[in-house]
Amino acid sequence: MSNRPPIELAGLFYGDSPFQVPDGSLHIASRNVYLRARGRLASRRGLQRLFKGLRYRKILPFGGGYFLASVTVGDVLELVLPSGPVGSVGTVPEPTTGRVQGASAGGRFFVTGSEGPRVLDSPNSAAIRRMGGPIAPSIGNASTVVGTNWLEDQKRVAYRYVLARQTETGLQILGPPSGRVIVSNTAGGARDVQAEFVIPSGLDDTHFIQVYRSAQVDLTVQPDDDLQLVYERHITSSEATAGILSFTDVVPDALRGEYLYTSPNAGEGILQSNDQPPVGDTITLHKERLWLGVITTRPETFFRIIAVGGTGLNTDDKLVITGPATPLVYVADTDFTVVTGGSTSQNIEETALNLVHAINTDASNDHVWAEYVSGPDDVPGEIRLYAQNPEGLGFALFVDQNVAGGAWSSRTAYAPE
Repeated sequence: MSNRPPIELAGLFYGDSPFQVPDGSLHIASRNVYLRARGRLASRRGLQRLFKGLRYRKILPFGGGYFLASVTVGDVLELVLPSGPVGSVGTVPEPTTGRVQGASAGGRFFVTGSEGPRVLDSPNSAAIRRMGGPIAPSIGNASTVVGTNWLEDQKRVAYRYVLARQTETGLQILGPPSGRVIVSNTAGGARDVQAEFVIPSGLDDTHFIQVYRSAQVDLTVQPDDDLQLVYERHITSSEATAGILSFTDVVPDALRGEYLYTSPNAGEGILQSNDQPPVGDTITLHKERLWLGVITTRPETFFRIIAVGGTGLNTDDKLVITGPATPLVYVADTDFTVVTGGSTSQNIEETALNLVHAINTDASNDHVWAEYVSGPDDVPGEIRLYAQNPEGLGFALFVDQNVAGGAWSSRTAYAPE
């Protein structure tokens, strides 16, 4: 047995030469130990290292666990629960402040981002989603077809649709309704109705569509906006990819269901539509309400078609939307049809709806949505243009009219950034 006495631990020492350091000193201090007492080393309590290779700038509590907002990756949210790391629940582009913020409400977790707030429905959710219901851009190519023949001859009806999803706890998140489309039957006999519904990008087969219809009225009467449910089903993955859902309405009036939540008499009115929340740099829960601060609303502008045919909108007239890298150009009777076969108001309305659908189904357009906003008590032809991205760049609308006269309510309209 060695007669050398045990070395007494002396802690961390620095020196120009190893010969100047006393026995028992440490030359490195990264072993998670400390001198509990003179001559005794003990393990230092510390934290388990999670998701090695990433650094985090924000810790956000939720569901008994917490979120980690990554610095290295920039916009990845990692979820950690008491049972251990869950992993990434998606990406959230950072808000303009450069700091992700979050708040819990109603068992759900909300977080800010430059493309609008996102939500995680529960700690067990697979992915974080955009807050609010999806936008329903437009209905197009609506026409009458032979079938069960519920729409009487010389009658017309109005349609809107809503896109929605249901959370794991059964909460339905309905988006804002689409603009109205009116379908008239002049075929000489009763008919069904078929139409196309635009599906925005980012949706999947967890989302569903609801189609609402008015009661049928005479051709000279404007259908009211108390619309009732005639169709509901989940969107297929192929429809989500294509961006179009086709539907043939075979439901007789007697089987229409519940009213659309924005119905003026049976619901809350169109001004209470569930619009997606704006971009916000801060978010907090106060008095059981969720608050967004430092908000940025979508760029938007309005214009109106005031005449078609004659001195109004005619073949080869152009509408140009600048803002995208390549301006969007829509030529009358090339990209959308100018209708002249009905009454003045019907011609304006149907032409405006054709233009809206052309903008929303343009494969080169990832910049703006168009919405037909004229209601049953409004002057026909009113169109809203708004950015697809909640924090999208501004745009301008220019009209090139080849004939004298007035087809548009504004020849130039701007949507500021």
